[in-house]
Amino acid sequence: MGMRFRRSIKLGPGVRLNVGKKSLGLSTGVRGLRYSVSSLGRTTRTVGVPGSGLSWRSTSSGQKRSATGRPGAAATRTTRTVSAPTGPAPLPKPGLLAPQVEKRFYEGVQAYIKGDFSKALAAFEQASAKDDRNISDDLFAGFSASRLGDRERARYYFERVVASDIELPDELMQKYLPFERAEIRVSIDITPRVTAQVPFSSLAAALGLAELYQQDGMLEEAIGLLQQLAETFNNAALNLSLCDLLYEDGDDEAVIDVASGVANDSDIGLATLHLKAKALARRALKDAADEAFTACLKRTAGRDPELLKEVRYDKATFYAETGQASRARREFEKLYADDSKYRDVARRVNAPSG
Repeated sequence: MGMRFRRSIKLGPGVRLNVGKKSLGLSTGVRGLRYSVSSLGRTTRTVGVPGSGLSWRSTSSGQKRSATGRPGAAATRTTRTVSAPTGPAPLPKPGLLAPQVEKRFYEGVQAYIKGDFSKALAAFEQASAKDDRNISDDLFAGFSASRLGDRERARYYFERVVASDIELPDELMQKYLPFERAEIRVSIDITPRVTAQVPFSSLAAALGLAELYQQDGMLEEAIGLLQQLAETFNNAALNLSLCDLLYEDGDDEAVIDVASGVANDSDIGLATLHLKAKALARRALKDAADEAFTACLKRTAGRDPELLKEVRYDKATFYAETGQASRARREFEKLYADDSKYRDVARRVNAPSG
């Protein structure tokens, strides 16, 4: 039996165009600040805006220039000391005679950067009401409303973006958020333990919308939306998010289908394989579940420690529930040695056997 496709909002062409191989990636390392220098001396500073989910990039070139203004060949052989910029590069401002849409959009961006999401939402809604050529104002309005906890308005604006045929960056973003000055990415929770960094695009709106659907108990719509995204582009993080929703919905057969062939080669792979193991266990496929749980713990180097604890706990519980008491105890003891205060492991280990 094939996987049942759920109902959901229809994706506009803009989402499909925005989905690419580099559109979605795991969030790793310390959030907030990254700093790198290229071999040519080009210095890039990326600063996260606290509370906004955005990061801004400013770059200074370390290359020497020839008389024609092009980078000179000697630049690659020259060692230079490059001073890092003190903050994000200033963004272009609308002129005195600029249209009101552009002025409101700029005001909204500035308010968003400062964390004033109420002011940002008001400005973006004013821009959106007068604008049918862009969707970046709707996208910002959606994230502003989401930050304010206004899920209904956030859903409204995200749905507008997802259903649109306009591709991002649109005219407003190209003019007032040029890529060479601002690299904007948002953090989207894929599961409680896995976060993805997504470009500020229609894909971000679709993932944000799926998260809102899930929060509001609209699993049918959330699953349908992620099914469309996963069908458009086979991405590991998208598949993990889809498996997470399918498992919550009790559709174990679909979880097993989506997770087919997944390996424990990353935190995303491990989390997906974990959901598959739990789905197999819930369907009482004892041998297959045992094999999947074992694969989850076969490779632990470089994996998230908390995720590994969760996997081992579920594996031990699976053994306990299937009458394999000695195997369950061994797993609980391993977890106890790693973290004696994890959940109810101490009680389980100290409980009299037999």
